[in-house]
Amino acid sequence: FPVTIREVENKINRQLITNCANQIVTLMKKRVKDGLGVEGHGETTKALKPLRESTILRRRHLKETGELANDTEPEFSNQTETGKLLNSLGTTQSSDGVNIGIIDPERQKVYEGQEAQGRPWLYLSKEEEEILDKAIQKEIDDILKNL
Repeated sequence: FPVTIREVENKINRQLITNCANQIVTLMKKRVKDGLGVEGHGETTKALKPLRESTILRRRHLKETGELANDTEPEFSNQTETGKLLNSLGTTQSSDGVNIGIIDPERQKVYEGQEAQGRPWLYLSKEEEEILDKAIQKEIDDILKNL
């Protein structure tokens, strides 16, 4: 059965969007694990707001009991106390395309609390946008080479 140009175009678009969305998630997770946030799309990165002393003390106890995620230290603000928040950052498919965000509703509430405390990170920095632009162009070039 014949394949239409529209079907090929749709498949290429879906693949390109999915690849880009996955790269966005990877970029965000890496940045946050490095302790950097972004206040809005296209803004520059900056260190996440430091933790309160009470949080540091609680995290020290968690580290002693082996309950602190491997990706963090008690004093380091990088959203990885248990790992659940960053692990819930991902992509979902919808009729409109691919959505990027916190997939677990409970973790979404945690993120909103962190953002309200001055630790926003669910945006792309200017540098990440430039990385993504280059990745998109490479994907398009690869697609065109294979036509």
